Amino acid sequence: MSENNEQERIQLFLQALGEVWTRQPDLRFGQLMYNFFEREGDPFYWEDDDFLWRFTEYASKNRRWIGEPNPQVGVFSFISGKFHHISGVWWDYAEDSGLYGRYPIDEDEYWGKFCFDMPEYRNIKYGDFPCGRVTYNGDADESDVWLDKCVNDEGHRAIICEAFHLEPQKVLWIEGGNGHYKCEKCRES
Repeated sequence: MSENNEQERIQLFLQALGEVWTRQPDLRFGQLMYNFFEREGDPFYWEDDDFLWRFTEYASKNRRWIGEPNPQVGVFSFISGKFHHISGVWWDYAEDSGLYGRYPIDEDEYWGKFCFDMPEYRNIKYGDFPCGRVTYNGDADESDVWLDKCVNDEGHRAIICEAFHLEPQKVLWIEGGNGHYKCEKCRES
């Protein structure tokens, strides 16, 4: 391959990457690529043309203009009053679980990943602190936020809406859920 062709190929990739990333500027590079690979699979054996085609398709399906609502689904927690939004995915990439679109990992996997990244929390068990999950209800075109009652107040709701790019008027707040979203303090009361 000539040097000009190599430069052109690199520019095509950078252009596609720039197009997607500028529409999701709050994502770190690793999160952006993780979401793409989670959706498209392992790229190890893809030829460059196939990779570029897949990424361009991903970009066209994921066109979100800065300033437009970009709602996400995901899992969150509040530890010692500090908000932790480990990761989220856009509604279009949520795992379909019947009525809801949800973040594609469960709470235990989330907690294991979180503790791996944050060693200072390894001695804390999931459920010792307030937590929750943001899902998308396609039938109602709204986000359903399942959360612990100790963080179901206006201040915590605002933090959650900002982190997951939710429109407050399109959110249903659900306390406790099926027991997943009750911290140790709430379970004792």
